[in-house]
Amino acid sequence: MTSYAIPVTATRLAECPLCFEPLANEPILILRQKDGRSCGHYIHERCAHRTPPQHSCCPVCGVHYSGLVKFPDISDPQAWFQAIDTDFDGRLTKQEVVTALKATCRGLDVAAFDRDIDSLWANWDVNRDGFVTIDEIFRDQIGLLAYARQAYSRTAGPANPPPLSDQYAWFTFWDG
Repeated sequence: MTSYAIPVTATRLAECPLCFEPLANEPILILRQKDGRSCGHYIHERCAHRTPPQHSCCPVCGVHYSGLVKFPDISDPQAWFQAIDTDFDGRLTKQEVVTALKATCRGLDVAAFDRDIDSLWANWDVNRDGFVTIDEIFRDQIGLLAYARQAYSRTAGPANPPPLSDQYAWFTFWDG
């Protein structure tokens, strides 16, 4: 099993573990095993197709996978929920939600999201059991689904770093 050292910043910012571009800028895939999801990581579709077939392990954690599946759009909330539910227990952990929203919401302000996740989670986890169920995500106005739909439509801030030729802007983007 080959494991790669993915920088913590790349994981926190939800970048593709192969090209280090933001995941949300392109179609992404989830890694599957016969009985479900292999792990909770995502990869760009184009990057996955460039990976040799014999390297069927997650580039982040090294877990083997048997196939790749396109991550569903938020317009199908049931499929979206099931794609995030890595252990198929019908509940989403905070980490599953955080990873998925960062990977799929183009223009998401990651720093603000990291700062606000605890208060957001308190709104989403209605029964305070530490998990969000499919029923809880459908709450009007303040539910996870409402937030995800709003975050999907956001266009705040540049999604891609400036070109390296503009060294000041490039440094400021990453230092931000």
